[in-house]
Amino acid sequence: MKTIIPSLLFLILLTNCNEKSALQKEFNCESVTFSPLEKITDFKEKFSLKVPKKWATKLFYNNHETNIMSADSLKSFSKTYILEVSLISGDLKLDPNFTHKIITDLVNEEKLITLKHDFNTFKKLPSVWFLSSGESGKFKYHYFQLFIKKSPTNYFKITTKIYGDKLVENRLCESIALMHKIEF
Repeated sequence: MKTIIPSLLFLILLTNCNEKSALQKEFNCESVTFSPLEKITDFKEKFSLKVPKKWATKLFYNNHETNIMSADSLKSFSKTYILEVSLISGDLKLDPNFTHKIITDLVNEEKLITLKHDFNTFKKLPSVWFLSSGESGKFKYHYFQLFIKKSPTNYFKITTKIYGDKLVENRLCESIALMHKIEF
């Protein structure tokens, strides 16, 4: 009896640790492992992101936004993806009007077609995501956006650009795995 209870607790913890997020379930993502990761903190020290050490990373900030952009610059454009995380000052209303505006902007400004979108939670915060596709020059690409309401006055906008047609799902799942490494 003494060994059954600790074993049962260990099994419960192991199961909960491996539980997939709603995004990982949506895109059928399997577990992803990365080479050694490096913790990058934004200029305003509001959040951090862990990315592979060999990736190129740029930081940006202004009065309304702080941003980390990172990508594997050692791979060709069609074999990598660009991950950008921004914390933006402002109110985010996650409602059908917001999704309509984003989809309209993607069509009119970016010339993209929205393939899927959904309201959900990310790290227990309200969120909405969009997956779109289109062309940039001679490249086909997929554009993933995740908006997360952090507080009444701040929200995250996380984007991933995936160029080319090969291994799109794998690269999207890798990107989602890195999104889960955001600390805020």
